[in-house]
Amino acid sequence: PPEDVARWLPLRPPDANKGTFGRVGIVAGSARYAGAAILVARAALRAGAGLVYIFTTKELNPIYKSAVPEAVTEIVPSQVPDALTNQSANAILEAAQRLDVLAVGPGLGTAGLQ
Repeated sequence: PPEDVARWLPLRPPDANKGTFGRVGIVAGSARYAGAAILVARAALRAGAGLVYIFTTKELNPIYKSAVPEAVTEIVPSQVPDALTNQSANAILEAAQRLDVLAVGPGLGTAGLQ
C-alpha cells in the first residue's frame, strides 16, 4: 500500500531546493547510444536526485534536451561531433568537483576513443 512506501521515504524539508537533494553527473551516450544517457538521467531523477547533469557535445544536446528537459546539459569540447572524447575529459573532471555522484559509461561507444 502507498502508506507503507511513504514510511520508507525521508521527509523533504519545506525550505529545501533542488540542490539539497544531490547532484548527479552522467558521462554517457553517443549518437548511436543516446538512449543510455536518457535512461540513466530519468532513473536518477526518479530516484530523487535534485539536479542531474548530462555531459554532452553541442551536436547531441538537442536529443537530451527534448528527451529529459528537466536535466541540465553541460556542453563539453570534443574532437568527434557526436561522442565524448579525451578532449572532453578535462571539462568533465572540472565540473565533477561540484557533483555528489558521477555515472560513467552507459552508451559511450568507442567513436571517441582516440
